[in-house]
Amino acid sequence: MDRDRLLKEFTELAFMAFDLRLFLNTHPNNMEALEKFNETSSAAKIARASFEKKYGPLSPGSEPMQKWNWIDNPWPWENKANFNFDKGDER
Repeated sequence: MDRDRLLKEFTELAFMAFDLRLFLNTHPNNMEALEKFNETSSAAKIARASFEKKYGPLSPGSEPMQKWNWIDNPWPWENKANFNFDKGDER
């Protein structure tokens, strides 16, 4: 899987886990939501680890670093930092 796909997969899973966590704040006894939250959180953790293993940490403190390489990645305002999918390639 390429960088953009891995990053998009992690972003989607992390957002879903965060949204489920907010839902569980007001519905703490919803076992279906709790199960989905646990599944999604585990999947997000795996997706994050896959991305970081191949492309480096997503945030400071994610893992020990041999060198400070944040400067090597595109900055958020640069077009290449955003998802670049062809129209037929979107999910």
